[in-house]
Amino acid sequence: MVRRLRAAEAAGHLNSKLCTYLRPGVLVVDEHVEVVEALERLRLAGRQTG
Repeated sequence: MVRRLRAAEAAGHLNSKLCTYLRPGVLVVDEHVEVVEALERLRLAGRQTG
């Protein structure tokens, strides 16, 4: 999951890729810190673009 998010971020598609993970009823994340960091980067990017 984190590898996919990093690749999406590098390609400039992090926003759309994160939406994939917002839809499931249950999401189990064992790489919590890396996901939190990715979400924080997304939040900051949203502030810069919007």
